Amino acid sequence: MSQRLLDETQSQATPLEAPDKQVKYFSLQWPPTASGVKELVTALIDGQGFALPDIESLVRLIRRARTILDRRSNVVTLDPSEGPIAVIGDLHGQFPDFLRYMVAADEEDAVMLINGDIVDRDPFSLEILAVLLYRLVVDPRKVMINRGNHESGKCTARYGFQREVRARYGSDLVYEESLSLFQSIPIATIVHGTALVVHGGPWNPATVDLQTIQDLDRHVDCPTTGPMADMLWSDPMPTDGTQPSARAAGVMYGPDVSAGVCRQLGVKGIIRSHQVTPEGLSTVHEGLTTTVFSAPGRLPWNRGGVVMIRQTGDGVEAQPLLFKRTQGPDAARTVQCCVM
Repeated sequence: MSQRLLDETQSQATPLEAPDKQVKYFSLQWPPTASGVKELVTALIDGQGFALPDIESLVRLIRRARTILDRRSNVVTLDPSEGPIAVIGDLHGQFPDFLRYMVAADEEDAVMLINGDIVDRDPFSLEILAVLLYRLVVDPRKVMINRGNHESGKCTARYGFQREVRARYGSDLVYEESLSLFQSIPIATIVHGTALVVHGGPWNPATVDLQTIQDLDRHVDCPTTGPMADMLWSDPMPTDGTQPSARAAGVMYGPDVSAGVCRQLGVKGIIRSHQVTPEGLSTVHEGLTTTVFSAPGRLPWNRGGVVMIRQTGDGVEAQPLLFKRTQGPDAARTVQCCVM
């Protein structure tokens, strides 16, 4: 361990209960390479929840990823003419399912666009973060991330990620570094001429425009009011206008809001996540708003959905891909056959 990081680990990490003695820690290949991705996935799968990168490796990875994300604007633009884009919704720590989506994206050489809520609920958020961030560092062009409401201190303290980090590392350093990382994540992506991809919902086009969103300081914990809160927390409703949300953050927004944002941006619809849908995908507002939720089995019978956006001879198509939950102790190992 480098002396600088050793000093930080000793001075910043809050002493907690001892980490799970069964966890085996390993060093990440550095600098990150494509072959290192395969080695990392193999180590995590073989560990079956009891193998993780050591603190020095993971903190270095988080900091490098944060540097990449900080260079991105609040709203990133992708062009489907440059290649397919796989939009993946809430993952909530379901590592085997994440691997399946990664395979699906790789089979088409697609950009993997994660639409928030990577962590919390299931106890394997660290595995997802490690693989996702390692791939981001290897090839930033192929990994895009939008922030979700769970990429925040309040949600992670309540819904499991903080407990997961403490139990598996016995330190708060990785958690604190992760919170800083979350604040660096962009808050939306525009797929040119096609869709606004955002975790919760759009901003109100009657009072806010794209430049206003680009000018926001996103390096804050997840707010509960204002345009950024609307983007991270909001949900669609069938009637026009906006109403207070039962979530006590963001709003409920109607079809007129969806239509207004689409006109403002010159896109055909909104792809958002944030809500469980029985089939993994659902569409409202006369086709203008699509919800994609990628954590199957949360109800526990819902499917997981992915939207694959492709340029075709006739324009741009958005194909739904549906998945059942990967289950059983060998679930991730089954995926490994495809990854490798």
